[in-house]
Amino acid sequence: AKDRTFALVGPALHDVREVMVEGPSGLKAQAPGDNRPRWEAGRRRLATLSNLRFGLRLGADPKLAITTTPRPIPALRRLLAEPGVVKARLATKDNAAHLAPGFLGHLQALYAGTRLEAQEMEGLVVEADGALFRVEDLARARGGRPAKFERVVVAVDPPASAHGDACGIVVAGRKD
Repeated sequence: AKDRTFALVGPALHDVREVMVEGPSGLKAQAPGDNRPRWEAGRRRLATLSNLRFGLRLGADPKLAITTTPRPIPALRRLLAEPGVVKARLATKDNAAHLAPGFLGHLQALYAGTRLEAQEMEGLVVEADGALFRVEDLARARGGRPAKFERVVVAVDPPASAHGDACGIVVAGRKD
């Protein structure tokens, strides 16, 4: 087979090495003995999604493959909205043959009926706990251009502390 260039990106170098390279489902464990990759510890690099895209400049038809927990973060939302992005979603149970016995039952006991069940076990992007409105609900409620209103009121509830980051905004319109 031809040589391939790829990047493994994780929260920290230790995570990449311990899980993706040397772990039981990592590259070293899965590659045939004569084609087993070598870990070159000296080539430490910091990579982000924007940096990874520069790696797509070489080759005839480069691709970017990302596997992740589907958290509702802006970078993932932007990526999923890009034209041409192919999405595949798998539930944790789809990988049951490769998981420790009892693992799925343990997760089910911990997360049953919560948003984390949908995120971690079903592979769905879910909103943060405490969100008043979900993105799916807003998209479903979106309609045509509203009628002209006689009066529009915008109410803002700013954060009360110097470190607060949540801000409530409500817009209401009335037609007499």
